[in-house]
Amino acid sequence: MSLAPIVLFAFNRPEHTRRCLESLRANPLASASELFIHVDGPKPGATVQVREQNAAVKRVIREQPWCGRVHFIEPEVNRTMPVAMVDNVTQLVNRFGRIIVLEDDLVLAPGFLQFMNEGLDLYADCPQVWAVEGYLYPIPPLATDTCFLGFTSTWGWATWARAWAGFNPSAEGLLAQIPPAERRRFNLGNSYDYHGLLVKCTTGSWKYWDVRWYASVFARQGLCLYPRQSMVRNIGHDNSGMHCLPDEDFQSQLILDTVRVTRQPIVEDRTARRRIIRYLWQKRGLDLLARIKRRLTGQTGRPAGV
Repeated sequence: MSLAPIVLFAFNRPEHTRRCLESLRANPLASASELFIHVDGPKPGATVQVREQNAAVKRVIREQPWCGRVHFIEPEVNRTMPVAMVDNVTQLVNRFGRIIVLEDDLVLAPGFLQFMNEGLDLYADCPQVWAVEGYLYPIPPLATDTCFLGFTSTWGWATWARAWAGFNPSAEGLLAQIPPAERRRFNLGNSYDYHGLLVKCTTGSWKYWDVRWYASVFARQGLCLYPRQSMVRNIGHDNSGMHCLPDEDFQSQLILDTVRVTRQPIVEDRTARRRIIRYLWQKRGLDLLARIKRRLTGQTGRPAGV
């Protein structure tokens, strides 16, 4: 089994970064893996607190040899997460042919790297498969160890150069490839407004890359490999991130046993898709109640997204 390099993106959350790195180091394959840690610099005019937190993150990443080989990418100028993510993933995946992507608010199961690398090996030459995903929504565990789904998750994921080459940064071009008849499917049974986010990308009001990546995969009818239960827990929904209010609803229980990655028919698991859509519809109702509550109490902000 060949081991893919790992890239971790961090900024100003030292304790989140430490927990992420500790969980990564607990993976048996970490000692043989190569890790690239990107820590963006503070924005012009950043507060003293942000600058101190950013400096603390840079100390954390040097505390221990988290992987077999560790490289530090520390631009002095803040490039923003969307730009840094796309540029670094592009450079590294083109250099190595495959890449595992992490962010600082992710806690990993001990078998995360094993699952990622086995999935990358097994489906390397399957053009229908675009990514290996570590996070799965908190739905009842699946009957099989793995499944395919026709949408992406960017909480601990991996891909190949052949798939990332299909990433289309043009929101306008992607919208043209998703006809009205496909919009409901793109929105996961209208349980989440991905189409609306893609429209916002065309106006500049939403600059993130993740919905463009999902739309790129969807437009090509791509599939992603998922574990039967989540191998990632997101600890960033604690009001510490720029786009996430406190929210525990997306916190999946980590799977601690081995997930066997064996070849299976490359078709979407309809049962898993239905369960996820049902969960997101329930979540949507809870978010509506939360928005009403925030409005009544004078609070502002966007509820945690997926």
